[in-house]
Amino acid sequence: MFPFNRHHNAFPLAVRRSSWIFISLLLVGCGGGSSSSAPPSVAATGTPGAQADVGERLFLETRFAQAFKVFFDTGGNINDPNAGDPVMNLSETTGQGIGLPGPFTGLSMNCRGCHFVDEHVGRVGGGMRTYTDFVLRSPIPDRGDGKRTAPGILLR
Repeated sequence: MFPFNRHHNAFPLAVRRSSWIFISLLLVGCGGGSSSSAPPSVAATGTPGAQADVGERLFLETRFAQAFKVFFDTGGNINDPNAGDPVMNLSETTGQGIGLPGPFTGLSMNCRGCHFVDEHVGRVGGGMRTYTDFVLRSPIPDRGDGKRTAPGILLR
């Protein structure tokens, strides 16, 4: 079929061509051997801080809540955030009978409804928080199961 003792000239030619292709791809991949350029502009890469802005917007979004779904299913407008979940009307505190006016009264639940930062700064009984509320167990919207609070952490 193929004689193994016969010398071929095709192999050195293939090695030479593949070497040139490899070197060319290496130079193109490394920028052609030129010095490094300045970093890309903001216009080319997008707005700095956009990820944080989107995250903050989702953190405040009320349309992921169960109360909003009920509101929408009963004819509410998808662009109207005023679903009016009663659990948002009061920010509970650990003091007996003490509660603060809810910063999101009239809206449905959002992440920031329990993860406060500066919503209660300057209010008596309030203050600055670090993404937490004022109670051991956060209040939750009515789910029909009779539970009023989220599971808490057992402190010993």
